[in-house]
Amino acid sequence: MQIGPIWKVIALGAALFLAACESSEERAEGHFKKALELAEAGDLERAYVEFRNVFKLNGQHREARKTYATLVRGEGKTQEAYGQFLRLVEQYPDDFDGRLALAQMAVDLQNWPEVRRHAERAAKIDSENRDVKAVQVNIAYADALEAEDESARRAAAREARTLSAALTDNLGLRRILIASALRDQELELALTEIDNTLAIEPSNRELFNTRLGVLAQLNRTDELETQLVDMVDRFPGDQTIVSTLLRFYASRGEVDKAEGFLRQIVAEADTDETKADAQTALVRFLTEARDMSTGLDELDKIISESPNAVLFRAVRASTRFELGETEAGITEMQEILDGTESSAEIRQVKIALAQMLEQTGNRVGAQRLVTEVLGEDATQVEGLKMQAGWYIQSDRSDEAIALLRTALDQAPNDAGTMTLMARAHTRNGSRELARDMLSLAVDASGNAPEESVRYASALARDERYQLAEDVLIDSLRLNQGNLRLLTELGKVYVAMEDWARTEQVEATMTNIGTPVALRAADGLQATRLAAQGRTEDAIDFLEGLASDDSGDAAAQITVVRARLANGEREAALRYAEEAIAARPDDVALQFTLATAQAANSLFVDAEATYRGILANNPRIERAWTELIRTLYAQGDVEGARTALNNGLDAIPGALNLLWAEASFKERSNDFDGAIEIYEKLYERASNSPVVANNLASLLSTYREDEDSLTRAYSVARRLRGNDFPPFQDTYGWIAYRRGDYDEAVTYLEPAAANLGNDALVQYHLGMTYIALERFGEGLSQLQKAIEIAGAEDTRAQFGIAREEIARLEGQGVTAQTPNLRTTLDDDGTQ
Repeated sequence: MQIGPIWKVIALGAALFLAACESSEERAEGHFKKALELAEAGDLERAYVEFRNVFKLNGQHREARKTYATLVRGEGKTQEAYGQFLRLVEQYPDDFDGRLALAQMAVDLQNWPEVRRHAERAAKIDSENRDVKAVQVNIAYADALEAEDESARRAAAREARTLSAALTDNLGLRRILIASALRDQELELALTEIDNTLAIEPSNRELFNTRLGVLAQLNRTDELETQLVDMVDRFPGDQTIVSTLLRFYASRGEVDKAEGFLRQIVAEADTDETKADAQTALVRFLTEARDMSTGLDELDKIISESPNAVLFRAVRASTRFELGETEAGITEMQEILDGTESSAEIRQVKIALAQMLEQTGNRVGAQRLVTEVLGEDATQVEGLKMQAGWYIQSDRSDEAIALLRTALDQAPNDAGTMTLMARAHTRNGSRELARDMLSLAVDASGNAPEESVRYASALARDERYQLAEDVLIDSLRLNQGNLRLLTELGKVYVAMEDWARTEQVEATMTNIGTPVALRAADGLQATRLAAQGRTEDAIDFLEGLASDDSGDAAAQITVVRARLANGEREAALRYAEEAIAARPDDVALQFTLATAQAANSLFVDAEATYRGILANNPRIERAWTELIRTLYAQGDVEGARTALNNGLDAIPGALNLLWAEASFKERSNDFDGAIEIYEKLYERASNSPVVANNLASLLSTYREDEDSLTRAYSVARRLRGNDFPPFQDTYGWIAYRRGDYDEAVTYLEPAAANLGNDALVQYHLGMTYIALERFGEGLSQLQKAIEIAGAEDTRAQFGIAREEIARLEGQGVTAQTPNLRTTLDDDGTQ
């Protein structure tokens, strides 16, 4: 950025002010003057050295801090600028420029709590400032979106247009104008606003991505293609854009055109690095769009012609690995590394080998390689991502986030990094931050199907169906006919009870015509009929499919499940018996028969069916778990325990069987044994919220030491804000154990209301009420807990409950029934 005369004015004023200061401050002032001179001359690197010298001598230097923060912000170093402005306002809380800059940057980051904090302080200093008003309009627009208040949203957009006439370069206002036009489906206006903004920010990737979506909506496919080709030139080395263009060609069936485009990029590459990237993309495309052998042939050709074929030998090894030649792929990768000296390219190969080892279960080997790579280059992106993934699995989410921020500094548009960041935030229980990162991953990927489905699913879980629909449709415009996107869109329309558009999705799937698409269309139609309350129509439709498919087992199984779901247990059993008579050796149908038998309380018959399955297939884990469940239903606890032991002998370490073993230990009050098993389960399936909940619940309920409580909290943080009652109880009790009684009660009240027959949950709430000095309600809850538990439950908690009841009654406390609420808001409050 250009430096104007203002820096000279600042320097003069600062020099006069500090004339009488101590020598260290005088030296700091000298460095500040030198920094300004260098900055004005455009030598920012040397200027930054002088600024750092200022801060060493005088950390309170206001103008130096402000100038440095402004310069790094101008260079796009947002994170560093934000930190410097924060330091400024910590030292000088009423610094208007600092507050305004922080508010503006927080708008860019969509961090609304920070926007409000700094904007409110700036407005107190100068409420008439137009830039402050612009920030306030952004807040009003965001609030209107959150409240789904269309009138307020349009009012904020009108104010944004008025302000933008004076603040022509304010990107926050321009984003509102674009977003509002898109929401109102004024697509031509949106295109105009985007183009006007690109005239100011010609390198803004987000705007180009938005423009692609608008062109797709307008069905201007030729312009869309032209823009994608232009973006490939405008953002060289960005493989996301190349991938988006290739998906666009593939969705139109233009495979030859896509291959020709890639070969042209290879031919026109002006550096070895860009040529290597293009050749890698070509091989990947040929492998996916043609076949594996075509991709391998191209690789062999590249390797024979390349003066340095290390990278492509590694690609070939990875391809062989993906083809199922795991040992051959790993061996070839190790041969590439043998005797080589370290380099950026070799570090890439090491990470690729680490990814292979991780997939084959050799985490120790994978971690060794990643440690070597990061020891040589602490900014290697793929290595950082792998290490962050392990940290997330180990509940070291804060450390993972720090690594991922470093990765994003190196590769700001890496969708994989953003997805990992979302996982880390999810582990921390920060659902809103996780959604934000998933949204950014969609943008960074160019609306790729995988990222779009992941974000839309998260939105749908929070019942934000309109936003989920928008995400999926935006992706479908660039990935026409993608079955994953269509399937997810169908689910969203069913949840919205938008039957007309559900049928449109069914028709689109049918028109694709592939067997997989036709099955997806049939499944969606059956789901729609059932959701409409037309259960008989749905079952008739499924039976017709089973008949049309000449007794297709999958269709027959679906019919049985539908009958059972509709409460037609006997009809389901008859249908299963007819199906198995025609195909007595079909294991899936045998399972279905056993399920129908158990549903009709024919447990002896179901047991015999499961034993028959296991006689021929002893390694089918689900057959063992269902047999155990069936024996339990008959009251044969010892038989169930024997079946569990036999199952573990047949399949050592089977997750579901270990889970069953933990349940046995819980029932026999062997809580340490149950915890030991859940720790093993958690090590192998730490992404499972149910495993996390059960482990955290046991640790917080049956152990009193601080280490166990710390471990429980670390595991359970992801449950924060969740409205599933068992999760609410676990997180609430941990909050109680940590002394955060106000937070505990917000979780335990809805848990107790929904789990009214669980004595331990009622006990947890009762103890929390007592901690909050709500003694009458606490007495009532503990009495309820004792009544549910009964005299035969000898767990220590109920002994404590009886003591508390006696103490409260002795003090003359009268029981008072609490008014329990059943839900939490998104932020975890009632």
